[in-house]
Amino acid sequence: DQIDTSILRGVMPLIEDDFHLADWQLGSLGFAFIFVNAITAIPAGWIADRVRRTRLIGFTLLSWSVLSLLSALSRTFPQLFLARASLGFGQAIDDPASTSLLADTYPASTRGKVFSVQQVSMFLGGGIGIALGGFVGDTYGWQWAFAIVGMPGSLVGLLAFRLREPKRGDSKSVKL
Repeated sequence: DQIDTSILRGVMPLIEDDFHLADWQLGSLGFAFIFVNAITAIPAGWIADRVRRTRLIGFTLLSWSVLSLLSALSRTFPQLFLARASLGFGQAIDDPASTSLLADTYPASTRGKVFSVQQVSMFLGGGIGIALGGFVGDTYGWQWAFAIVGMPGSLVGLLAFRLREPKRGDSKSVKL
């Protein structure tokens, strides 16, 4: 999700030229994602506590891929704005479900390492997204940058359905 979130930064100059946007409009594309993510995060955590997390993650990743494709198919600024804002739902829903799943999959003795790998992947994804967006956008057009990122997400989404759902609280927790 970090690759797709940050790919926008790699193609902003191209979108600006294509839609003849002001700086505030470009900034609003990122704000829309963050705003929707922020208002969705708490309810998403509630949902993640009550449903099968592997399915929630799978459906979220598949919808994320569709929304990335909708970003690529956008022909107007409002269409792109709505597609990017909708992506905020995806990350907000995926994060609590994924974190909860990791906590129940790995024992307390290795959780620190697991979560540090998760953090590193977020930073790597952010960097890859900017670079990929810039390269693909410059070579093939900004639409292709969004289209290309959706494909791996849908494959990972399908794989998520095959993951074992561990019992909640199955892994020994550490009392603080």
